[in-house]
Amino acid sequence: MSSNGPLSLCHGQAYDGAANIKGKLNGVATKLLKEEPAALFVHCLAHCLNLSLQDTVRVFKPIRDALDLCSEVSKLILWSPKRMQVFLASKQQFSPDEGNVRPLCPTRWIIRHGAIESILNNYKALQDAFQSINEECNDDYGRRAGGCLAQLDKFETYFGFKVARVVFGATEQLSVEIQGKNTTLQEDLCTAELTQHHLRRIRDQISFKAFFKEVKEEAAKFTEEPKLQRFKRAPKRLDDGSLPYRYSTPEEYFRHQYFEVLEIVAVEIESHFSQTSLEIPRAIERLLLEACNLDQEDSEPTMTTDQPLMGEGTSSAKSTSVCIPVKVQ
Repeated sequence: MSSNGPLSLCHGQAYDGAANIKGKLNGVATKLLKEEPAALFVHCLAHCLNLSLQDTVRVFKPIRDALDLCSEVSKLILWSPKRMQVFLASKQQFSPDEGNVRPLCPTRWIIRHGAIESILNNYKALQDAFQSINEECNDDYGRRAGGCLAQLDKFETYFGFKVARVVFGATEQLSVEIQGKNTTLQEDLCTAELTQHHLRRIRDQISFKAFFKEVKEEAAKFTEEPKLQRFKRAPKRLDDGSLPYRYSTPEEYFRHQYFEVLEIVAVEIESHFSQTSLEIPRAIERLLLEACNLDQEDSEPTMTTDQPLMGEGTSSAKSTSVCIPVKVQ
């Protein structure tokens, strides 16, 4: 658009998922499709993955709290040379071979795995550093360090970091595939589907038992024993008289947390990657790949799609099956 090129040369659109962009009536993509039907709109897949993680964290408190703590830790350590020296001294004692604490990216959720990993690798060093900062500093930073230390001493905090590593580790591989130079649309969608299968495959009793045993053994070096959360009654305006469910053991409570987050992130990925507008680009891609790999004596490749060729949201678009033969030279 900015280069004043002819609109007839525009064969695709890729934006984020804002309502003013993809709106079916007055969205930018819809208006552009009316001017040029070949300009198919595709929601950026990397942004879809980013939204999937963002929506997951918004509704799942353990990971949300872990990421908030991760952000606070990086600010306290990295924004002050004095506090950085305190941390480096503790790091030299407890984790000399590990990397430094990494900052948490505020916008790109799909690259937060490294920051989470750095917290776990330097967990004991951070506890020791915050203990020293809290004792030596009588200002606001000393109080903030004491608050971070209190959170790091809790088992649910360590559990939240470990669950976050599972979720962000799986989606980081999907992110790398999506942003690869030689990837195809079909490969990206297949990788997204495999990520969903992986998350649902480890969502079983056997996987949780192994995961919880590992977390409990590691956390015994840093935190208190796992315990049930304090029971809270529902507000009177929401209380219908029924008795709320009470967990009998801490393991049962954390199993519910584990199962919940894996299902949430799998559903979010499925929801954001299920774009009907991708059917035509997939058919075109399949057509081109078949044409490139076709021998001269083979039959002519065809492109079949059940989606409207005019794109979604256009008044002249009709759902029909179209078969386009292609002559291979």
